[in-house]
Amino acid sequence: MRKLIWAGVVMVMLWCGYWAAATYAIRTGVTQGITDAARDGGFAVPTVTMAGFPTTFDISLGALDVADPASGIRWQSAGVQAQAAAWQPWHVNILPAPAQTLILPDQTITLTAADLRGSLTVAPNRHLDLQHVTTTIVQPVIASSLGWGARGDLAEVKIAAKEGAPGSYDVTLVAENMGPDASLAALIGTDTPISRIDLAGSAVFAHPLGPMADPTMQRLMAVNVGNLRMVWGQVTFDLTGGIVANAGGLAEGRFDIAVQNWRSLIPALVAAGVIKPEVAPTITGFLNAVAAQSGDPDLLQLPLIYANGRGALGPLPLGPAPRLN
Repeated sequence: MRKLIWAGVVMVMLWCGYWAAATYAIRTGVTQGITDAARDGGFAVPTVTMAGFPTTFDISLGALDVADPASGIRWQSAGVQAQAAAWQPWHVNILPAPAQTLILPDQTITLTAADLRGSLTVAPNRHLDLQHVTTTIVQPVIASSLGWGARGDLAEVKIAAKEGAPGSYDVTLVAENMGPDASLAALIGTDTPISRIDLAGSAVFAHPLGPMADPTMQRLMAVNVGNLRMVWGQVTFDLTGGIVANAGGLAEGRFDIAVQNWRSLIPALVAAGVIKPEVAPTITGFLNAVAAQSGDPDLLQLPLIYANGRGALGPLPLGPAPRLN
């Protein structure tokens, strides 16, 4: 019996030592990372506290204020909490503050939500390679200082590493009932929400993503969209295809776009100021001619092509191709 008691005492002491050492390492790593970011400019150092003994590692960061001096973009948050089981520290549940603020050069955008949470799983290796990320926003509300706003029921993004393909990740997105508030509805001439957005795709990087990986190796090499579908009233938008980075890092490839009942978009684009009223008939006539080629006048099909450093939407030139890396 005495041996069992001493064995139990030793196990408790070892566990306490593990928790204390791990807590110190986590706090030091987080603090050092924040300090390094602050040294580069644009990052206010928040307070870092640890708790959770003996079963969890609970990390709390105080008010966050991150800025990019070059672009004038700034992000502010009241803080974030993260929790990991002591026996599985590579899986972290994250609880940001329910309000996030994005300050742009021309406006300030605030995001609030009934529930805002995420999770992060990394591989228990030297680089802590990213394995899985989930972000869930329940009843998001967006408000701009310019007077427009939007709201929705749900938005969820998932990123998962592909097994046996280092640097490749499956990406899915689901959003439900994302619609304008009264001010934005008045601007675009409709209060019809986007009832559903579904995205199934993938992204390929030159090296697996991870907090300890060399950032110069984490170049985006390819983007593939199995299907992106948006349903807005009677309008259905579908996009499929993919692009890769050429030797210069510019996008090359093709996306195929199909818009069912496309004519309903024209009045909204005119109301939003995207299309000038005087050119709307010309654009409608052009799109009528393009849609006629599909055999269904209500179905508009156009390729989005990037080649030789340039982009084109059907016969319309778009200028330089986007840079992937």
